[in-house]
Amino acid sequence: MVDGGPEYEVALKGTAAPCKFSLDRTELDFGDIPFTEVGETELYLSNKGQVPAGWPSLMASFNFNLSGVSRPFVVDVVPSNGVLKPEERLKATERRHG
Repeated sequence: MVDGGPEYEVALKGTAAPCKFSLDRTELDFGDIPFTEVGETELYLSNKGQVPAGWPSLMASFNFNLSGVSRPFVVDVVPSNGVLKPEERLKATERRHG
């Protein structure tokens, strides 16, 4: 605003859209993994929304229950961060260290 200048009214219009993302499964079977090996499982993350969704915050929203895993720190997902664009599907690899 300019001191002493004219005032203008401007009409604004916008839209909002929620994030709509999903994983292709609800459970991961860890099975038995020898201490010296790494097990891997592929999973797919989809963004069916109209806005980009970033992670790790996106992955945190899935609220994974690792209570049945004796050492949850040995589980990780690759890639561990990024942005999933609208209508994009990403292949991720979940790794478990024995």
